[in-house]
Amino acid sequence: MANRKPLQLVSPPARPLAVAYCRFSTDRQNESSLADQEARCRKWAEANGYEVTEVFTDAGESGSTVHRPGLQRLLAKAPRAGWDALLVTDGSRLSRNTEDALRLRRVLGKAGAVVINATTGQRSTDAGAKVQDTVEGLASELYIDNIRTRTRDALERRASDGFSAGGRCYGYSTERVRPGDEDSPKRWVVNEAEAAVVRRVFSEFASGSGVKAIAHRLNAESIAAPYDKGLGYRKLAGGKGWGHSTVRAMLRNERYLGRFRWKARQWTKDADSGARYATPRPEGEQVVREDPSLAIVDAKLWARVQGQFPQRVRLGTPHARAGKRPSPLSGLLWCGRCGGRMSIACAPRGQRLFGCGAHRSKGPAVCRNAHTIAEDKALRLLGNVLKHSLEMFHAGGRPEKALADFLAAAEKARRARKTEPRLAAYDEAIGQAEARVRKLADLLEAQGHSVELARRLKEAEAALEDARTLREVVASPATEKPASKPTREQLRALWGALGRLFEDVSSMQPEVARAELARLFDKVTVTPREEGDRVIWELTSGFQWYQPDDLVRTLEARYGTGHCGGGI
Repeated sequence: MANRKPLQLVSPPARPLAVAYCRFSTDRQNESSLADQEARCRKWAEANGYEVTEVFTDAGESGSTVHRPGLQRLLAKAPRAGWDALLVTDGSRLSRNTEDALRLRRVLGKAGAVVINATTGQRSTDAGAKVQDTVEGLASELYIDNIRTRTRDALERRASDGFSAGGRCYGYSTERVRPGDEDSPKRWVVNEAEAAVVRRVFSEFASGSGVKAIAHRLNAESIAAPYDKGLGYRKLAGGKGWGHSTVRAMLRNERYLGRFRWKARQWTKDADSGARYATPRPEGEQVVREDPSLAIVDAKLWARVQGQFPQRVRLGTPHARAGKRPSPLSGLLWCGRCGGRMSIACAPRGQRLFGCGAHRSKGPAVCRNAHTIAEDKALRLLGNVLKHSLEMFHAGGRPEKALADFLAAAEKARRARKTEPRLAAYDEAIGQAEARVRKLADLLEAQGHSVELARRLKEAEAALEDARTLREVVASPATEKPASKPTREQLRALWGALGRLFEDVSSMQPEVARAELARLFDKVTVTPREEGDRVIWELTSGFQWYQPDDLVRTLEARYGTGHCGGGI
């Protein structure tokens, strides 16, 4: 009997891995909703033998920029994820900018992932794909440019005709020219309650009060400021109440004289950072309209106030930071009492002191933290916070559990900080949509059956449902995996490197030191605690250990991996 080869069990080949990217822009494209895009990508993957392991989403984000949270998470994970493909339903979902689209495909290709259009099946590696991508990118750019041009022209016509072209201004409200008609333009009207506050601010400044003193009094009397939540504005923590800059901007706003100016500035977006900056437009390009009926202050009071500004500047003292080197702690410290940002309050004898900006600008009614902390003391305490956090991994002889608890808390805080502003935006949109639904329902009930009102009510209800769905998408952590955890070897390398960092931070260029600290520390909360005549400072912070490999490589390259007073 012939010898038989032993039976070999052959495991089926592993399915190639894919991720999907879905984007929903601000123009309510129902046919391109996040759910529809994800379903189409999964259907293509199932039909072609791919396994979708993760879905990255950007809700309400424009494709004209790459600075989108979901896309940035995708790009951060791509080099080490081992994906075989990135699925999109349309090239414009990835980017509507030709240069950005080609660069994204190169970056993903270098990471080993091919971009696949789940609608047409085209791959970024196909012959002629680059030409087609370029053509589609140009078409997308033209689409965006046409929308901008049409929108700008329409708004310019409205501004020239005396109607509102958007925006808000304290002291004014808008109302429909034809109430109940959603297509009717809006016109400006004086809000008498707010106008009384504007006149008071102008009168007090003209009588000799400073902008800080005015802001402090308004806050002490609990008068709502332009950026308070009750007026429909959104601000980060510490943004509530009147600030001296808000008062100064009000005193310089010529709209209160009845002069409405549109297209005064041109906004440009930085291609690398995504930041927007404004430049003045030539006088001939601006749309200026005089309307004395909308003037809140008279010409005489306006002239007195404007004449006070140059005189106040000459008599005032130079700013504490004028001519000084920037601090490595700028932008890192936050007040533990009110949640506002801390900044340099003064610099006696060259010693920079940090204090709560909300207290100095808005007064004790907003924040009672009048204490200041020296820069070198804050740096020393920050080093102690880091050392204590690293040593905690020895706590109770269970370093793995301490590490897991610490990183879980840091990840929870990071998620909350990232989603809170967007959730607040969706909450505001939901509130506006609910108000519109109620208004249309009341009109329909009052006027009886109307085909047009019924259509608008149905659209408003659909918009409300979309806003609620998008909020759920943002709030859900289902599409995001926990952050990677540093190993004990990485933490051991960090120990020595971080010791050298805090030894050298005072001698570094401030910009370099600030960048190094920002890579390590997240939001640093500084809280004073009074004990008799003494002030005890407490500093707490999370750490940016979301990409430990990159962090270790950076620190090792600069400081080496020597130990500093012990190991982990």
